[in-house]
Amino acid sequence: MTAPDRIDTLTAAVSAEARAAVSEAAALAEPAFSAILARSLDAASVGLDLCLVSCATAGWAGGEPEEGIPGAAAAHILDAAIASHLTLPGFMLDLPVESVWSECGEASAILAGDALVPAAMGYLASKGGLNASRLVGAAASLLCGSILPGFSSELSLRDRQKTDLQERENAWRRHSGGLARFAAEAGAVLAGADGRTADRSALAGLELGRAVDLARLPGCPSRHGSPLAERVSDARSALSALADSLAGDSRADLLIELIGRIGSSFEGADLFSQN
Repeated sequence: MTAPDRIDTLTAAVSAEARAAVSEAAALAEPAFSAILARSLDAASVGLDLCLVSCATAGWAGGEPEEGIPGAAAAHILDAAIASHLTLPGFMLDLPVESVWSECGEASAILAGDALVPAAMGYLASKGGLNASRLVGAAASLLCGSILPGFSSELSLRDRQKTDLQERENAWRRHSGGLARFAAEAGAVLAGADGRTADRSALAGLELGRAVDLARLPGCPSRHGSPLAERVSDARSALSALADSLAGDSRADLLIELIGRIGSSFEGADLFSQN
């Protein structure tokens, strides 16, 4: 099976796994709400390639890519939770995902985002085996150390409120970089990697995710106002450098293919574009 074909197969498997996990978590919920949760996953499916870094790093760490499916599915669920909130009209952000609120209502979108977080945590706890505590901790770190502070920064940037350099620099690193870092670390851990290899995978994921952010949002003050084409070009250069650093490692073939696929998918949508 070629690397592109394997990525397509893994995409289908991760999507099905995430949907099953959310369905199980919402077993006692009203069917209408379960349907909204499933719709939230569908809306966030555009970001599945970034979540699949979990499968790629599982292979890079010496395991089988399929071992990383739980990490990718958890990342997909968390991504859907974040997108359910970030696409609300109060943020006024132009994300490359569909908005759930416009179809289901703002209250439903907020509740869906809130419900998907514990669904992801419970799924990781049940699927992580001996590494469950580390995986849940990594997911909590993503949310508490990256996403929640990032929400505040985004609102400040939206309202053009005065923010210091460090805050705006941090805001640039609280999106795809954090999500890909979590997914990459999870894949390596699930494949049984040692701490050093897991950390190396996490750093590769962080670089990958930061390149995605660079292509989609204005970023720190030093890049604010820079031409979109220039940022997309720099993001692709960063991905090319990451792929080059992996060249010659046969276990990194899937990761290299995924990096190229993500780089070619940039459409250049600004995350902080004003309506």
